[in-house]
Amino acid sequence: MNNNEKEFYLNLGILSTQFAIVEEYIRAILAMIMNRDNLFIGLYAIENNTLEINLQLFKKINQIVGYEKDELNRIIEKIHLIKKTRNSFIHGVWSKPEESGGEIQIYVSKSKIKFIEDEGDGSPAFYSSSQDVYTLTEIKENIKKLKDINNSLKPIHLNLLMLHTQTKKGD
Repeated sequence: MNNNEKEFYLNLGILSTQFAIVEEYIRAILAMIMNRDNLFIGLYAIENNTLEINLQLFKKINQIVGYEKDELNRIIEKIHLIKKTRNSFIHGVWSKPEESGGEIQIYVSKSKIKFIEDEGDGSPAFYSSSQDVYTLTEIKENIKKLKDINNSLKPIHLNLLMLHTQTKKGD
């Protein structure tokens, strides 16, 4: 493996890890605003949800609860902007990183079974494929955005955890 490949794969790992941290913060914060009395009820209720379902649920519940509403809505929008890239890497098939025009890039192919009623000849089709190109620079920019999101979520998470702990002590 050459240095370009190592650097690209290293940054893909960092991207994936940073996104996993975002997902954990979202789960924990959502669980705490769902039920301040018992964190496990919230966690149990959302344990099998996808990130998208949790983000939708988060927005709905926080409309009622209103905890850091503007800030959390802003963060959720930022997550949505990066989610496509994350999903592409997690669910796609990567090419080998290559240099093109002085930039290291990778192609990510995604195949889906999709019913298309008429392909023009009267027969149905059941396959769809797409390909995205990502540069190392784009990956590093997304890592920075994810770190910023995590830095915004961390104090919200800690404040809720402190409130949850205080509620328990007051019982």
